[in-house]
Amino acid sequence: ADYHIKQFIKAGAEVFIGAGFPAKIPVPPQPDEDSGAYAINFHPSLLPAGRGLMPTPTIIMRAPEAAGITVHKLTEGFDEGDVLAQKALPLAGDETVDTYSARVAQDGVELLAKAMSDLPTYWAGATKQDESKASVFPTPDDDMRMVKWTMGVDEIDKIARAFGSFGCLCEIGEALYAVYELNVEAGMHEHGIGQVLSDQ
Repeated sequence: ADYHIKQFIKAGAEVFIGAGFPAKIPVPPQPDEDSGAYAINFHPSLLPAGRGLMPTPTIIMRAPEAAGITVHKLTEGFDEGDVLAQKALPLAGDETVDTYSARVAQDGVELLAKAMSDLPTYWAGATKQDESKASVFPTPDDDMRMVKWTMGVDEIDKIARAFGSFGCLCEIGEALYAVYELNVEAGMHEHGIGQVLSDQ
């Protein structure tokens, strides 16, 4: 809340860093104003592509060009602030939400440290995002996580990799399951769509 931001500044806080926080963080007064502070956000896409609360599944399923890390100024608009530093993270062919998140965490530390090494300079030299290239990725819902047995193997594989340890959803028999590990293999068979071959 705004009250907490002011209390932290009063106590001497000079920088606020947001990363993966699921709510809007109030923007403090700018550092060149009285009682101001730097406020930056760490985002797991190559902004302005991939704005949104959880862009990773969309990146894996259909937007590999947005794969990357961005450190940007915190603004009133979500993920719209000027960019201090960025790094592209080309996807591996078998990339999952878990491997991508690990790469973001690993490379993100270095990127953030780079910006923090001379924050006033990076802040002053930040570049505006190109709004003509901006995209907002949807917050994943149950429909996005749902594997349908009429889908092709590639599409099922992408959903499984995009949700990994978060779980995709599958109807098996008459029940709905959350599935946290799903591997696919293409091959010829004569089984019916969605037929359960084993309950073990």
